[in-house]
Amino acid sequence: MATIRAGRKFSLILAVLMIEIFVQKGTAEKVVQSASPLRIVSDRMVLDEKSRTITFEGHVTVEREDIVITCRRLTVFGSKEADFSSSFRTGGPVKEEAVMKKIDRIEAEGDVRVVQGNRVATSEKAIYYVDRKRIVLTGSPVVAQGQDRLTGQLITLDLATGKSIVEGGREKPVEVILHPSSEPIKQETGQ
Repeated sequence: MATIRAGRKFSLILAVLMIEIFVQKGTAEKVVQSASPLRIVSDRMVLDEKSRTITFEGHVTVEREDIVITCRRLTVFGSKEADFSSSFRTGGPVKEEAVMKKIDRIEAEGDVRVVQGNRVATSEKAIYYVDRKRIVLTGSPVVAQGQDRLTGQLITLDLATGKSIVEGGREKPVEVILHPSSEPIKQETGQ
């Protein structure tokens, strides 16, 4: 269901712009690949060499540039070639590019919130598949920009192609709510 006021012109581009909290050029890459420092704060961190995971638990906050991600649990899953422990054992600085190449996916769970400016995405779970450059939001996902909102059962963002798919169902249909711009709408004349 889309809520649109009569007499106002709206473009579906607004809905696409709302989804672009992740898709806009470089947004997801800012979190995982940037010259700026990546800051992760949590109550606990567990590095499990056997399962090739790094888990941050309790009051997790990830910050880089103008993006802030909060959740209850963040797990980094290494690929089959991953050896995170050697990255930390060298005694020198960790080479982020080398670590990122070893990551299969990153899962954020529990009250997931991603904020960049006036754009906010929330869900119970968000999974970023590094190689496929795909983000999947599940558990009552909502993407909002200002007062505009987009909801569904499942939101899939393909960062490589720029394609976004919002899926709904009988209990939770896709819903887009767009508010009129505060800027006056120019009337077009046929001349």
